[in-house]
Amino acid sequence: LKPGPGPKEINLMKLDRHGNLLQQASTVLPFDTFVHDSCLSQQYLVYMLPPWTIPPSAMVKFLVGRSAVGNLCKWDDRQKPVVHIHSKNDLSLQWRIELPNLMSLYPLVDAHEEKNSDGNLTTFIVRIAELESTNRPALERQFGDQYRLEDKRLLTVLKEFTFLLEKEGKASILNVKDVAKDAAKCEFPTVNYSFLPTDKQRRYCWTNALSKPDLDWLDG
Repeated sequence: LKPGPGPKEINLMKLDRHGNLLQQASTVLPFDTFVHDSCLSQQYLVYMLPPWTIPPSAMVKFLVGRSAVGNLCKWDDRQKPVVHIHSKNDLSLQWRIELPNLMSLYPLVDAHEEKNSDGNLTTFIVRIAELESTNRPALERQFGDQYRLEDKRLLTVLKEFTFLLEKEGKASILNVKDVAKDAAKCEFPTVNYSFLPTDKQRRYCWTNALSKPDLDWLDG
């Protein structure tokens, strides 16, 4: 990311197993923001852009050493969250999807796609850990210093977003739903890569942040 005056861009890079640069591509963003992480499916790379913006004028404070970048971010509820889906092959942006409602996520957990029989439509499914509350002051206090939190910790629920992708670059959101409604709320879910549907294993793993006595764990 290149916050501040000038083009609002994200630079994606593809490396080989030894860390050598194979390819890179810049993509214009709708606004400067903080991108927590991304996720790979079979053919695509996806990341979400919550309206956690960095005003261009604020970068002057960072450049002259007056403030850390993280302290300059502002939540702009006039902006809609956006999803970017890129080709894994050439890193080009294939779909930009505006979400209808404000959301604030922690990590992306997994993603996969399912093509229809003629290959013209793709159902794209993303699972994320979404923070249960979008109470901005409370979230900012928590993420400003995770280790000295005085409020009750805000936790995440596992959400599944389903998108319909068309070949011409058109896309729409089909559904948003909770996954595993009986699961404990958590801080940081992750995929169990040894999961097999035929075995008695769990597909997702996480620290139970509601355990008694409260251990106040951050992740697991």
